Amino acid sequence: MAKKKSNKMLSSIMVVALLLVVIVAFWQLVSKESNSNIVKEEGASDLFTSEVVNQDEEALVETEIIVSQLNNLPTYEPINNLEFSRGVNQYKQTGFIPLFIYDMKPYRNQKIANVQQIEVPLLNQQDYRWAFDTYGDDSGRIIAANGCGIVSLAMIDSYFKGSITDPGEIAAWAGLDHYVTYAGSAFTLYPAFAEAYNYEVKEFYDFYEAMEEIQAGNPVVVAINPGYFSSVGHVMVIRAYEDGLVYINDPNDDGSSFASSIGHDEALMIDEGIAYWAFSEQ
Repeated sequence: MAKKKSNKMLSSIMVVALLLVVIVAFWQLVSKESNSNIVKEEGASDLFTSEVVNQDEEALVETEIIVSQLNNLPTYEPINNLEFSRGVNQYKQTGFIPLFIYDMKPYRNQKIANVQQIEVPLLNQQDYRWAFDTYGDDSGRIIAANGCGIVSLAMIDSYFKGSITDPGEIAAWAGLDHYVTYAGSAFTLYPAFAEAYNYEVKEFYDFYEAMEEIQAGNPVVVAINPGYFSSVGHVMVIRAYEDGLVYINDPNDDGSSFASSIGHDEALMIDEGIAYWAFSEQ
């Protein structure tokens, strides 16, 4: 009789234990499903939350990495959750780092807080809003690959207008008139842009002459040879020059080098700079 009671009690315990296992498993499943809808980086100072469209484990981990990277980038400020969601999706489709979810404002950290700078907004070639717009007639054929000069001019126009100019519009205006196959934008692009968009432009081949324009408050576009700033020929915007340091807006800055957030030794620009174009209003 005692043995039967013991077996009955053991069976009851096993049933209860099984029920507990099922309940815990169900709770974990529900919790995981809920957490997969919204990802927030711990310690991110509530910068933003992001909706994750693909809720599988791999996508969740990948998105957490993106959130972590972007929260640690001091170069930009976040826009909103919708832009972040679109950015994550675009990143998964193209592999482009989603800098476009950030409001492109030059960062002011302690290193450059006291430097007088021209407030030229930073735009990126890989911004999904224009990255795939056509520019050029070679293998690249898109702004993401060929558009450093185009995006630099969009920064100039954005600065003077006070609102963001779509580089795709400038690319459409330029067409192939100032493009050299497998070489990129010709130097004729910059004076032609100034004429079409009603700006004054001065062309220099001397670094210090160009920096006088910066001191006068006129932003400068610079074409450079491969080297420190880029592994290929490139075009950027110079927004400040002080104490032997040059401050740039690099249209191909992915945030990892902080190229647009720090000052660079003038010797590097003197060595690699080819031509400079200073823009001002008419």
